[in-house]
Amino acid sequence: MAQMRDIRPDLKARLELMARRRDDAEQRYEAELQGIDAEEAMIKSLLEAEERRIAAGYATMPRHPAAANDLENAILDILGDQRDWPHANVKAELIGRGIGKEDASFGRSVHATLLSMSNRGLVESVGMGVWRITKKAKEAA
Repeated sequence: MAQMRDIRPDLKARLELMARRRDDAEQRYEAELQGIDAEEAMIKSLLEAEERRIAAGYATMPRHPAAANDLENAILDILGDQRDWPHANVKAELIGRGIGKEDASFGRSVHATLLSMSNRGLVESVGMGVWRITKKAKEAA
Protein backbone atom coordinates (compact mmCIF):
# COMPACT_ATOMS: atom_id res chain seq x y z
CA MET A 1 0.00 0.00 0.00
CA ALA A 2 1.29 3.45 -0.94
CA GLN A 3 2.14 5.74 1.89
CA MET A 4 0.60 9.17 2.00
CA ARG A 5 2.88 12.10 2.20
CA ASP A 6 2.75 14.26 5.37
CA ILE A 7 1.26 17.58 4.20
CA ARG A 8 1.47 19.31 7.56
CA PRO A 9 4.61 21.30 6.58
CA ASP A 10 2.81 22.50 3.42
CA LEU A 11 -0.23 23.61 5.43
CA LYS A 12 2.00 25.42 7.93
CA ALA A 13 3.71 27.19 5.03
CA ARG A 14 0.31 28.22 3.67
CA LEU A 15 -0.67 29.58 7.09
CA GLU A 16 2.54 31.65 7.15
CA LEU A 17 1.69 32.95 3.68
CA MET A 18 -1.81 33.88 4.86
CA ALA A 19 -0.33 35.77 7.82
CA ARG A 20 1.97 37.72 5.47
CA ARG A 21 -0.97 38.50 3.14
CA ARG A 22 -3.03 39.66 6.13
CA ASP A 23 -0.17 41.92 7.32
CA ASP A 24 0.21 43.37 3.82
CA ALA A 25 -3.53 44.05 3.60
CA GLU A 26 -3.57 45.69 7.04
CA GLN A 27 -0.68 47.95 6.05
CA ARG A 28 -2.33 48.90 2.74
CA TYR A 29 -5.58 49.88 4.40
CA GLU A 30 -4.16 51.44 7.54
CA ALA A 31 -3.63 54.72 5.68
CA GLU A 32 -7.19 54.59 4.34
CA LEU A 33 -8.55 53.92 7.82
CA GLN A 34 -6.53 56.84 9.19
CA GLY A 35 -8.07 59.05 6.51
CA ILE A 36 -11.55 57.85 7.44
CA ASP A 37 -10.83 58.47 11.13
CA ALA A 38 -9.60 62.00 10.39
CA GLU A 39 -12.67 62.79 8.29
CA GLU A 40 -14.96 61.36 10.97
CA ALA A 41 -13.27 63.51 13.64
CA MET A 42 -13.69 66.61 11.46
CA ILE A 43 -17.40 65.92 10.87
CA LYS A 44 -17.94 65.29 14.60
CA SER A 45 -16.23 68.60 15.35
CA LEU A 46 -18.44 70.43 12.83
CA LEU A 47 -21.55 68.80 14.31
CA GLU A 48 -20.53 69.87 17.83
CA ALA A 49 -19.93 73.43 16.62
CA GLU A 50 -23.34 73.48 14.90
CA GLU A 51 -25.03 72.15 18.03
CA ARG A 52 -23.37 74.89 20.11
CA ARG A 53 -24.48 77.48 17.54
CA ILE A 54 -28.07 76.26 17.63
CA ALA A 55 -28.04 76.09 21.45
CA ALA A 56 -26.83 79.71 21.50
CA GLY A 57 -29.91 80.75 19.53
CA TYR A 58 -28.54 80.97 16.03
CA ALA A 59 -31.05 78.60 14.47
CA THR A 60 -30.92 78.18 10.76
CA MET A 61 -33.95 78.59 8.58
CA PRO A 62 -34.43 79.34 4.93
CA ARG A 63 -33.69 82.98 4.22
CA HIS A 64 -36.69 85.05 3.16
CA PRO A 65 -35.59 87.11 0.14
CA ALA A 66 -36.92 90.35 1.65
CA ALA A 67 -35.26 89.86 5.05
CA ALA A 68 -32.33 92.18 5.70
CA ASN A 69 -31.01 90.17 8.66
CA ASP A 70 -31.64 87.10 10.82
CA LEU A 71 -34.14 88.89 13.08
CA GLU A 72 -36.25 90.02 10.12
CA ASN A 73 -36.02 86.53 8.68
CA ALA A 74 -37.34 85.00 11.91
CA ILE A 75 -40.13 87.59 12.17
CA LEU A 76 -41.25 86.89 8.60
CA ASP A 77 -41.18 83.18 9.37
CA ILE A 78 -43.38 83.71 12.44
CA LEU A 79 -45.83 86.02 10.69
CA GLY A 80 -45.86 83.70 7.68
CA ASP A 81 -48.75 81.75 9.19
CA GLN A 82 -50.88 84.77 8.11
CA ARG A 83 -52.38 85.31 11.56
CA ASP A 84 -52.35 88.60 13.41
CA TRP A 85 -49.55 88.59 15.99
CA PRO A 86 -49.39 90.89 19.01
CA HIS A 87 -45.92 92.31 19.56
CA ALA A 88 -45.57 90.44 22.88
CA ASN A 89 -46.32 87.13 21.16
CA VAL A 90 -43.81 87.83 18.38
CA LYS A 91 -41.19 88.62 21.04
CA ALA A 92 -42.07 85.49 23.04
CA GLU A 93 -41.88 83.30 19.94
CA LEU A 94 -38.48 84.75 19.03
CA ILE A 95 -37.18 84.15 22.55
CA GLY A 96 -38.61 80.62 22.40
CA ARG A 97 -36.48 80.10 19.29
CA GLY A 98 -33.44 81.28 21.22
CA ILE A 99 -33.24 84.72 19.62
CA GLY A 100 -32.65 87.69 21.92
CA LYS A 101 -33.13 85.74 25.13
CA GLU A 102 -30.25 87.49 26.89
CA ASP A 103 -30.99 91.00 25.59
CA ALA A 104 -32.73 93.17 28.21
CA SER A 105 -33.99 95.58 25.54
CA PHE A 106 -34.97 92.90 23.04
CA GLY A 107 -38.61 94.04 22.99
CA ARG A 108 -37.52 97.46 21.76
CA SER A 109 -35.32 95.84 19.10
CA VAL A 110 -38.27 93.79 17.89
CA HIS A 111 -40.50 96.88 17.81
CA ALA A 112 -37.92 98.91 15.86
CA THR A 113 -37.44 96.02 13.43
CA LEU A 114 -41.20 95.71 12.91
CA LEU A 115 -41.42 99.47 12.20
CA SER A 116 -38.56 99.23 9.70
CA MET A 117 -40.21 96.26 8.03
CA SER A 118 -43.51 98.16 7.96
CA ASN A 119 -41.82 101.10 6.23
CA ARG A 120 -40.59 98.68 3.56
CA GLY A 121 -44.05 97.14 3.13
CA LEU A 122 -43.18 93.70 4.56
CA VAL A 123 -45.46 93.82 7.62
CA GLU A 124 -48.38 95.97 8.60
CA SER A 125 -49.86 97.12 11.87
CA VAL A 126 -53.43 95.94 12.25
CA GLY A 127 -54.11 97.47 15.65
CA MET A 128 -52.30 98.64 18.73
CA GLY A 129 -49.12 96.53 18.72
CA VAL A 130 -50.57 93.82 16.46
CA TRP A 131 -48.77 92.84 13.26
CA ARG A 132 -49.26 90.71 10.17
CA ILE A 133 -47.24 89.86 7.12
CA THR A 134 -48.17 91.77 3.96
CA LYS A 135 -49.11 90.36 0.58
CA LYS A 136 -45.88 91.85 -0.79
CA ALA A 137 -43.77 89.84 1.68
CA LYS A 138 -45.76 86.65 1.09
CA GLU A 139 -45.29 86.96 -2.66
CA ALA A 140 -41.56 87.61 -2.28
CA ALA A 141 -41.08 84.34 -0.36
